[in-house]
Amino acid sequence: SYLTTRRFYRLDQLSFSWVVREQPKTVWDKRFEELLSYCDSHGHCLVPQRCQANLKLGIWVNTQRREYRTLKQNKRSAMTQDKIDKLNSIGFSWKSPKHKTGILQTIGHDNLDCRTEDSKIPQIEATTVNDQEIIGCG
Repeated sequence: SYLTTRRFYRLDQLSFSWVVREQPKTVWDKRFEELLSYCDSHGHCLVPQRCQANLKLGIWVNTQRREYRTLKQNKRSAMTQDKIDKLNSIGFSWKSPKHKTGILQTIGHDNLDCRTEDSKIPQIEATTVNDQEIIGCG
C-alpha cells in the first residue's frame, strides 16, 4: 500500500516525525558540544569508550580517532579538516590511552572511569601520552 495525500496530511497534523535519523553534521556538532562539556567538567578530553555516564560520547570519540586514522591512510573517511581543527583546538588526543603510561601512570587508570563525579582527573597544563602531547582542557 502507499501513503495517500490525505493520510500524509493527517500524520503531519499529529506532528509525525518524518526523519528517522538526524543529519550527520547535526549529530557531530551535538557530540562535539558534549565533548566540550565533558572536557570542562573533567579537565581533559580522554573520554572512556565505555563511559556509563554517556555511552554515545565514548563511542563517538573512538569513531573520531578511527576516522582520523582512515583519513591518514588516504582512504575514504568522514573526517574533514574542519573537524580536525575543532578537535585539535580543545586538546583532543588522536591516540587512545590504552596502557598505563604517561598520564595514566601518574593519575591511575581508574580515574578514567567517568561513572562518578569523584573520578575527575586533576587539571594538567600539558603532558605526554603515547609520545603525543596532550593539552589539558580548561
